[in-house]
Amino acid sequence: MRPEEGIPVRAWITQRQTGEQHVDGEAIAWAGRQVWVRYLDPHGREGWAWLWADAVERR
Repeated sequence: MRPEEGIPVRAWITQRQTGEQHVDGEAIAWAGRQVWVRYLDPHGREGWAWLWADAVERR
């Protein structure tokens, strides 16, 4: 499912280069228990990730 606009969220992501991070982003789509999140990392770079819903919370 895709909303008209992204829903503001905070999410836990894990990256090989930087490890675990709590980031601000937008939920762009979801399917079952997974959420597609667009986020900015601490260096200001945009990223996209499918995450488990338990790792995402609304802001």
